[in-house]
Amino acid sequence: GEVDKASLQPLRVQIAAMPHDDDSMVKRNMKRVLSKIAAAEKALPLLPWPSGKADLRKGLKASQSRLKHRWKAARDDPSPSTLHAWRKRVKDYTGQVSLVRLALPHELKVSRRASREVAELFGEEHDLSLLREKLENAVGSAALRRNRDLLIEAFEKRRAALCKQAFKKGDQLSSRRPK
Repeated sequence: GEVDKASLQPLRVQIAAMPHDDDSMVKRNMKRVLSKIAAAEKALPLLPWPSGKADLRKGLKASQSRLKHRWKAARDDPSPSTLHAWRKRVKDYTGQVSLVRLALPHELKVSRRASREVAELFGEEHDLSLLREKLENAVGSAALRRNRDLLIEAFEKRRAALCKQAFKKGDQLSSRRPK
């Protein structure tokens, strides 16, 4: 099936009507978003839409393969950027599985639930990573720096715990061979 272009119009109207200040950066970003929506509308008829279960399987298999690739990279180097890249693939996979959830076997329903949990864990980890990055640049008195360092240490402990949980859940999700 095709997506009705008219269904994108309310989104366009809503975004255009969003309040924004006179900051030129905000205006540029809004203009860029509206431009991307217009480009997406033009591209919709050109997208290859699945014509059956074989196409859906092929798409899910490709998504799972990308997920596995990012999982391996995150296992080898659990830096904030590789963890975030894995999280994005987990979210992609979750969204794709959600689209076809009524036709899913039980195993994929369990996988969908696990992928949501992994995405949530890495969402919190990513937020802490960004906050840590901002804190690292904070300057001030010795007392402020000590408190900053204590916060950073607490963030790192929490991030490590989140990563451990996410890898435990994500190993099952990402280590499977695509079928």
